[in-house]
Amino acid sequence: MCIVILGILLVLLYYSDALLIDYQLAEKVLDQSVVIAQGWGIVYEIWPVLLFFFLLGVFMTLLAFRFFSMWRERQESRKKSESDAEVGE
Repeated sequence: MCIVILGILLVLLYYSDALLIDYQLAEKVLDQSVVIAQGWGIVYEIWPVLLFFFLLGVFMTLLAFRFFSMWRERQESRKKSESDAEVGE
């Protein structure tokens, strides 16, 4: 499974390299456009946005794991209460 994920990451890196090479990040100052970064330099300029989305992904993953564990605990407690009710009868 790890090899598949690593392969997907390498394909995404290759795609990003081919995509970013043609882009420029520009800022408009009065009537002129000033190029701030080109290619991979764009990543260095927008790192706060990338960090935000990374942390959002981590948060959503942890939240999904928590809801799954709560659901599993609820199922186990429900089964236990049903088995206790059957023993009591």
